[in-house]
Amino acid sequence: MMFADELKQRWWVGDPFQPTSDAMRYYMIKHDIVRALQPKSICEIGVRAGYSAFAFLSACPRAEYLGIDQGTNDVADIHEASSCCTNAMKILEEFPGAQVLWENSRRLRRLPKVFEFVYVDADHTHAGCLHDLRLAMEAKWILVDDFDVGPEVRAACRDFLLAYAGEWRAEYIPDGFRGNLLLTRKS
Repeated sequence: MMFADELKQRWWVGDPFQPTSDAMRYYMIKHDIVRALQPKSICEIGVRAGYSAFAFLSACPRAEYLGIDQGTNDVADIHEASSCCTNAMKILEEFPGAQVLWENSRRLRRLPKVFEFVYVDADHTHAGCLHDLRLAMEAKWILVDDFDVGPEVRAACRDFLLAYAGEWRAEYIPDGFRGNLLLTRKS
């Protein structure tokens, strides 16, 4: 079975974000990035319904995985948040050892450990995204989502790269939908 079909089977029925061809391409690109990098450990900041987690872990099933999400903490629509969390946990049960820390990333001073690959897709404010980038700064790779649609995300990436000039190489990866910025630590 193809990745897109497998992901559609795991789609939360009540999700207002539907599994369109654009959405499938969006997740396939994330899958392909992780398949090419083959990180030993993955941290995802902003799990939501678990679709990116499925993309990453399908591409690299032996990777250690930690998802960080506020879950139902500080969320206006508790029903939607609860449904997203339930869907994410159902997906992650397929991958032994995958864990989720139900916490707002803005409350963390550091990640529990150093991860090779960190995916940033939680707080889309300038301050929130910059905080999450700083949490991830010991990683080998950082993939930032929503680069095309989030001016505050773009500004946070710019400020992170300026603050750590010479330490990171940035590569824009279009997906025809929301856009990604892949940051690779320079050796």
